[in-house]
Amino acid sequence: MKKKVLMSLILLAIIGTSAVFAQQPTLDKLKWGNILSVNATYGSSTGKMQLVEAADKSISGTVVIPGTYNGNPVEAKNFANCANITSFVMLDGAISISNSAFNGCTGLTSFTIPASVNIFGTSGFPGDLPAKYKAGGAGTYTRQAGSNTWTKQ
Repeated sequence: MKKKVLMSLILLAIIGTSAVFAQQPTLDKLKWGNILSVNATYGSSTGKMQLVEAADKSISGTVVIPGTYNGNPVEAKNFANCANITSFVMLDGAISISNSAFNGCTGLTSFTIPASVNIFGTSGFPGDLPAKYKAGGAGTYTRQAGSNTWTKQ
């Protein structure tokens, strides 16, 4: 009995650790642009946000964006034509996604958006994700490859 309990605890520790690592920002695959001054207040940062984009268009797999960088909230700016990104995760605190940020991301099938994010425009994604997010709020949205319809999980 003690062996089963110990094995269960070890398994839970491994699962918990991999869940934490799965949400670590993908900083080495990102290019940080200038801090943009805006006429707004976002959390603890007034009037500034940090722009982020793909370091190169061959970026692939899952991309995790931190909520803040250098003390400023983050805006996802230019991931257009990164056809090999399959999953995109924005962590809580990120504030926006610019228009056309994900045009041509044909491999994108999962997108996690926190409540802190505003999506500017509707042309920045394959399919109806902006409308679904505005209606359904924060969460993870998925779509079948080649489809234009996103579903909240």
